[in-house]
Amino acid sequence: MGNKQNKGTANYAHAEPENAVREDEPVPGLEEDNNEIPNKTAGGLPQNSSKIEPNRRYSARTKGQKTPVIPRDKFEKFLRCLKEFPFDVNEDDFKDIAENLEVVKFNKNDIILTKGEDGKGVYLVVDGFCIVYTVSGDALRYVDDEDFFGEVSSFYNRPCSATVVCGKDRTELLLLPKAAIQRFIRDSVDLPVLKWFVKRRYLDIEGTSIQKDIVREMVTEACRNVPLFHEWSADAINCVVRSVIDDQSIVFYFAGSDIFTSGEVDTNGFLLLQGDIEVLSGYQQSLEILSAGANGLWFGDEQLFCGTEREISVKAHSPCIIAIFNRSHFQKIEESFPTENAKLMNLSLRWKRLIENRDKKLHEKYAGQLGIEMTRLVLRKSRLFPLVSQGMIYYLAISLTHRQIQKDELVFAENEKHDKMFLVFTGAVTVESHTTVSTKRLEVSDIYYPTEDEPKDIIIRASEESIIGMFAVKSFKEAHDLYPEGIIVWGNVA
Repeated sequence: MGNKQNKGTANYAHAEPENAVREDEPVPGLEEDNNEIPNKTAGGLPQNSSKIEPNRRYSARTKGQKTPVIPRDKFEKFLRCLKEFPFDVNEDDFKDIAENLEVVKFNKNDIILTKGEDGKGVYLVVDGFCIVYTVSGDALRYVDDEDFFGEVSSFYNRPCSATVVCGKDRTELLLLPKAAIQRFIRDSVDLPVLKWFVKRRYLDIEGTSIQKDIVREMVTEACRNVPLFHEWSADAINCVVRSVIDDQSIVFYFAGSDIFTSGEVDTNGFLLLQGDIEVLSGYQQSLEILSAGANGLWFGDEQLFCGTEREISVKAHSPCIIAIFNRSHFQKIEESFPTENAKLMNLSLRWKRLIENRDKKLHEKYAGQLGIEMTRLVLRKSRLFPLVSQGMIYYLAISLTHRQIQKDELVFAENEKHDKMFLVFTGAVTVESHTTVSTKRLEVSDIYYPTEDEPKDIIIRASEESIIGMFAVKSFKEAHDLYPEGIIVWGNVA
């Protein structure tokens, strides 16, 4: 799929390490910690990788020894991991789990797993990270803190299908052996392997017949969390997803490759299914690292609706799987789904209104730092909206206009009706009232919300040069009505 420059075929698999050095066994040749990705030889595997003898027993336990005690914080991490398993684990099993858990450690460039071996259990990363490699030696997936792997072999009796390498010295994992897991499963795993692959965003590296099914289910499931598809029928979503897949628009990006660059003009929107992206300003200044998370990440869609020049650049910070949507993928929606088409047209109008009201000089000055991606991020980090839905954040972001105000400049003119909210992006403003003899300072991430009982003589002015994002109270109420899930933290509003 999508063989383009700096991109790869969208195939990857779970990581299943084994043959580890145990916690209480001396680890030779430790070096200073660093986060560099291991160098690759012409064949792809890390250079100077430690040899692991396949027949050696790497266990410090001997007959009669007590089981090492797992620190409580690490054990709790594993319990959180258990919640993701496709079968129930009873509290009565916790003692058995604690007695069977092992702490294992690896050094950077150690080959933890070789493709084709049997899995030994489920591994949870508690410190450091591991890297899944393709047969050709390309980094396919990073396994970070509190992520786990090895479960497919343990749950479904499938062989390991990728080589896994340690990415950092003293990387520490927790291992729950396969034999113990089989006791907890008891009967069978209820969730079919295809559904598990979709849930975990795995692709079958062997390219089996279920590959296309996995991709379709993965993209469809992620689309249900995309604001663009809010309240769309399943048939309409499936129609768009089929067009994306038929167009071979599911693309794998290697770490460091460009997804798009500032100045480009296209009509695409992007859905990050797996991995992390780096957002850079038009001056190539790194702004933020964004993750796909559990629900996927929708980004870069201003161009899908408006075809404007891109203000930001986006790179793959880690290996990424991305579904690319363009206008042609929505053609059948216009023809066959009138309700969804009306929603699409309404969203398109909101986008065009946003572009028309935009302070173009201000946006050019800040080179992407005020774009939709960064606006959504600032809204999410605000004191009012940390717990609301992704859809509400998106709706507010495309309803918001940025304004720069100078020191001592009034946010609202005298006698102007306060029917707008605003979020402080940079700088600070003060809210003053002579009636109540009060002054309140609003700083970055603070939000002003007008109330019926606020003093009539309230004055809001900039304490320093500031940028605020303003949106109508009406838009806020509309967003909340459309996306009532989540909690608005009213105690954090001015």
